[in-house]
Amino acid sequence: MSVDLDAIVRQLQAVEANYPDTAADLNPIISALSSGGEATIGTEQARKLLGVHSVNTVKRWIELGILAGEWDDRSGRWRIPLADVLRLRR
Repeated sequence: MSVDLDAIVRQLQAVEANYPDTAADLNPIISALSSGGEATIGTEQARKLLGVHSVNTVKRWIELGILAGEWDDRSGRWRIPLADVLRLRR
């Protein structure tokens, strides 16, 4: 099953337009999907998309290999491929 990222971006932008209070949560995801490279998000955005209560759960899943993640030495934060989060969300 292929994922149409442009369609997802349009849907998220429509949600953002109808519910401006979601902008802070949706902007990083929309930006990640719109970038030319592999779309990555942080642990907080992954937590929200996966519906878990703690970023520590997301970090633990990365450590266990359940979720892909790459440590960014420059920012000192995990970068998680959005495609992997969407795969786990199914």
